[in-house]
Amino acid sequence: MRQTNNCGELLAILIQVLLHIALTPRGANCYIYTDSDYALQVTVGGVAERHAAYRWASKPENMGIMKLLVVLTTLLPKLRMLPVMSH
Repeated sequence: MRQTNNCGELLAILIQVLLHIALTPRGANCYIYTDSDYALQVTVGGVAERHAAYRWASKPENMGIMKLLVVLTTLLPKLRMLPVMSH
């Protein structure tokens, strides 16, 4: 996996999702704040789900992380990704 800014942003979201799975009580609201448009497009925008629907035919660069996020976010039904202004 090539180290890019998008890769780093997705890894940060993945770590936060894993922490919420481990530490948040089942059924509780979960919030992740991010300034990453790419991370929001992948998670909230449905980019990863669209790739999964097409059986990952186009092989996006961060496919492994996207696949993990698709599976893990199903464990957090009340997960909300919220954008913040950082610059």
